[in-house]
Parts: sequence; structure tokens; C-alpha cells
Amino acid sequence: RAHILHTVRHFSGQRPCNSMFFDGNAGGGGRVNLGGQGGRNPRARAGEDSRADFVRKQHKEREAREKKRLREAAATEIQKTYRRHRCLKVARDAQRLVFDKRAADIGKVGAVLPADKKAKFVYLALVPMLRLFVFFFTAREDVSRLAVIRDLVIFSAGQVASSNIVELALSDDDDQRRSFLVLFQKLLAAALRVGPPADALRLFFAVKEALFLGPEFRPVHEQRSGATLSQLIRRTDVLAVLSRDVLPKVAEAQAASQALELVLLCCAGLEACSWSERQEPLICLFSAPRLGQVLCEGQGPLAQQCLQRLIALFPGTPEAGEFPALLGEVLEGAPRGSWLVRNLVTVLERHLMPASAGPARVMSLWLTWLCWAKEQLAGTPHGALDRLNSSSFVRALVLSVVKQEPEALLSFCQLYFGGGAGECEPPAEVLQTLAFATPLAERLFPTLVGLMRGPAAGAPGARAGYAGGLRGNGSRLGERQSIESVSQVLGTPSFTTPEATRLRIFCSVYALQMQPMYDYEFFGSANPLKQEEVQVLTPFLNRLAYHLVSTMPCKASMGAPARALRTSLCSLVCLLYSRHCRRPILVGENAWIIPDSRLLIRRAPVVDLGADEDPDEGGAAGQGDEDAMDVEDPDAMEDGGRRARAA
Repeated sequence: RAHILHTVRHFSGQRPCNSMFFDGNAGGGGRVNLGGQGGRNPRARAGEDSRADFVRKQHKEREAREKKRLREAAATEIQKTYRRHRCLKVARDAQRLVFDKRAADIGKVGAVLPADKKAKFVYLALVPMLRLFVFFFTAREDVSRLAVIRDLVIFSAGQVASSNIVELALSDDDDQRRSFLVLFQKLLAAALRVGPPADALRLFFAVKEALFLGPEFRPVHEQRSGATLSQLIRRTDVLAVLSRDVLPKVAEAQAASQALELVLLCCAGLEACSWSERQEPLICLFSAPRLGQVLCEGQGPLAQQCLQRLIALFPGTPEAGEFPALLGEVLEGAPRGSWLVRNLVTVLERHLMPASAGPARVMSLWLTWLCWAKEQLAGTPHGALDRLNSSSFVRALVLSVVKQEPEALLSFCQLYFGGGAGECEPPAEVLQTLAFATPLAERLFPTLVGLMRGPAAGAPGARAGYAGGLRGNGSRLGERQSIESVSQVLGTPSFTTPEATRLRIFCSVYALQMQPMYDYEFFGSANPLKQEEVQVLTPFLNRLAYHLVSTMPCKASMGAPARALRTSLCSLVCLLYSRHCRRPILVGENAWIIPDSRLLIRRAPVVDLGADEDPDEGGAAGQGDEDAMDVEDPDAMEDGGRRARAA
């Protein structure tokens, strides 16, 4: 009964009393809400607070459980790693004891055995010892053991075939051959990592003695000899160490024969690589400091063979922007890319440019590689291009290129004037050398015949038809092919095709040649072009310049190659027109008038050419803006021409 009373008072909001008897008051001051909401009742608010505390408490408990789980997982991983390391260390220590015992046995037995018996004993023990060494080797603990196994391998590589461990690389058993290559590769990688480079190269040369014959490096096996070296080159850093630490010292010591043997050995391995696998090792090798100088200064057939085999390794160029980390590595204060350009220029100048140099396509390929290497140096300060831009080098290179195939001339143009969207103009010294010291404009003009005559110009006999056209009405020759189709051939709107590059270079060089030329020189033998050729060229350039200016009036929206083409083309047209005003080049009153320009002038009668004078007053073109002849009034041109001829 007292319990019932206590319960009733609890739910009615009254405090329990000490009385054990019913006082007659069965009501309470509050309402019982089974939904848990008590309005202003402080007990309801206390319930809400208790629920929020409960949620926070559960959230904290979940976070604590998650942290505990992460700590336990981390502790498990740490324990697993440590136990694995401890077990591996115990196993390695046990294998080190076996290795040391076998090495000591070889030393003891080798001292009493004859030479041939000792070679056989070492040969039989080397492969198991190599497996042990590869398993336990660490750079901190096994430097002395590396020297032991390296000396044993070099000793065995100098023995006869039956006792030569390197002969396993030529084995007919694929499993045996691959197992040895993996072991030897890891041994060489360990030697490159820990020991001095000279000791690692002793292992590299040990392969040469067993797999190649004579100073010409003739392979013992046609496929496997090169494949062995190829795997060692691709899977280790032997070329990086060779180009960084060995070849520069050999060059300083004037030991050309040793350098040539190293390069020939690398060539033998690279020849067995595919082109995709060969690119990075080849760049790594040829970017060694002063390698080009060592190769070109070598005497005898060994040097010639080395250059020929090395040049034959360049079948094509990598994609633009490849190998930035490799080319950016600094060697002796300069990046690898700079050394690559210098070596390419040295070989080009001393070996390929003489008249007796190799096949016809070699020059074009070498210039393409030089162009690629030059593009990789764009935007970085360097002095590797000083020799490339010197007047004597440019003049000699042009005289050598004009004797080669047309592809070599195109590669030369792309080297100095760019063939992509990058820098399109060479230094002023180079441009002046090309204009006044080389026959470049004269050699480039025949390559423009296809643009002036149409697609048939590239067919057999086109040159004869071109010569016949010169004897006929030359003023119409440039109109045989529509100017729109010419623009398509030039690669509008980017103008990065070979035809656009050749046209741009011709206009730049010929315009520079014309500037200091007197009239009697222009119309005489001093002009690199004949008068018939000038009469063919002038209307073609006039129509093309009008087409470029009228279809692409905004130069700011044009790319660098297109803007350079328009600038050089308009400059040459202005110079030709100025010369025509003094002494006629073309025959006829309206030879310079573009028929389509009349319609354009009717649509826009007021044209601001940027000049202060009245357009009706005429005057010579080309003395103001480089595009001063973009749109001309035909009547003004006729009046100006008459006054010029009368004067």
C-alpha cells in the first residue's frame, strides 16, 4: 500500500512523503504525457537534455571505438612488418653465413687447384652464390661481399666457354638463360648503387668479352648477344652512370679508345632494343658531356665505325615534351638538354657536313633531331645555341644542305624558323647570313612551283612545264590554281605545313636581299631570281597577300606561324610594288589590281590604312605599315602608277 502511494505521488508530480497513509488527495499538479512532451514542465526539459546528452555520449563512444579499431589495426600492421623484417633478417644472416663459408672454401681450394680446375670450381659455385647474394644484399652490410662476388664473376667471365658463367646468357635452355640474366642484372644494379662506377663497368665489360668478338664487336650469337646487353641497359642505370660519371672523365683524360669501346658496347645493346625502348637510353648516352668532341676527334676505323653505328640508332624523333626530367638533369653546370644540342651540333659540323658524309637521308634525320632538342630548351637560359647561330656554321650548313635531298632543306628550314606553334623567327644575324651569304632564296624558289601552278607541278616533267610557262604569259601563271586551294595547301588557319614554312622563309630572305639592291642590280644578274621568275612570283604573292589580309584581318587572333607568314608576305609584296613604281615589273595597266577588291571597296568606301595622306594622292606602297597594301583603291593605284612611270 505504501508502494502504491509512492507510485501515485511520483506520477502526479508530488514529492513522496514519509506518511504511510492515504491523505485523501489523489490528484497531482501536473499532467502525464505519454508522448514524452511536458510543455513547460521542467521534468520534460530535463528529458530532452538527457536525450541530447545520450546522443553525444553515443557519438563519443563511436569515435572512441573507431580510434581503438584504428590503433589495433596499426599495431597489427606494425607488428606484422616488424616480425617480417625480423624473420627476413634472421634468414639473411643465416644465408650470409653460408655465403661467407663458400667464399672461404673457394679461397682455400683455389689456392691449391690448377687454373683450369679452379675455373671450373668457381663456375659451378657461382650461380648458387649469386642467388644467395641477391637474396640478402643490403647496401649497409654487404659491401665487402659485393666485392667478393664481383671479382669471382669477372674471373669466370675471362675463362673458356665451358667455365665461363657469362656463356649462360647464350644457353639454349630458356629457364637457365633467363635465371642468369636476372641474377647478373641485380648484381650490376647493386654494383652501380654501392661501388665506384669503374668497378661496375668492369662487370659491364666482362659481358663484352664473352658475347662479342674483336674490335668490331661482332656478336657471338646473332640475337642473344645483343638481347643480353639490351636487358642490362633497359633494367639498370648503367647508361646514366656511364654518361654522368665515366665518359666525362674519359674525355678529360684524353682516353679516346676507351670511350669509343664504351660507346660501341652501348650501341650493340641499343641496336637490339625497339624504338620505343631505345629513346630514353639513347638520349641518356648522347647527352654525356663532350661526347661529340671525343667521337669526332677519334682516329682510325674504330672511330668511324662508332659514329656510323651511333648515327644509325636515330630512326626518328620522340614526341615533343617527352623526357623533361632526364633533359633537365644538371651535368657539370648545364642540363642534359644543352649537352645533347652541343653533341648533335659537333657531330653535324665535323662529320655530316663534309662532302664525304654518309647517306643522303642522314642529314635530314640529324637536323630533325637537332630541331627536337632545340625545342626542348625553349624558354631556358643556355649557351648551347651559340655555335648553331654563328654565321660561319649557318653558311656551311646551307651549302651542305642544298646538295642533299629536299627533305634536308625542309629540316633546315624547320630548325631555324620553326615548324610548329613556337618561336618562328631566327636571330637577326642568322637571317642576314641566309640572305647575303647563302643561295637559300634561289634554292627555295623551285619548291614554290607547286603552289603557283597547282597539284600538277609535283608530277614528273613539272619543271619542264614550269620553264615553258615562263616563256609564255607569266602574269597569268600564278592564277592557274585558285587562291583558296593554295590557302588550303598552306594549312589555313595555322599555316604550319612544310609549304607554308618554305614560303615564309623565302619571303623573309628575299625581302631582306631586295632592300639594299639598286634597280640595275634587281633587273640584272645580281638578283638571285630571273626576271621571268619574278614576273611569275609577283602576281601570285599579290593575290595571296590580298587573300590573307581580307580573310584574316585581325593579326592579334592569328597564331605565331600565321602572323609571321602574313608579315613576311606583305613586306615582300610592298617591296616589289615599290620597285614596280620606279620601274615596271609587270606588264599592263591593271597588273596589280585584284578583281575582287573592287567589290570590297564598294562595300566599304572609306578605308583607314593608317596613313595621314589622302588615298587619292597615290604614292609608293610599303613605306608605312607592313600591311599598307591590304586594301587599295584601283583608281588611286592606276594614277600613282602613271605618275611614277612619267617621273
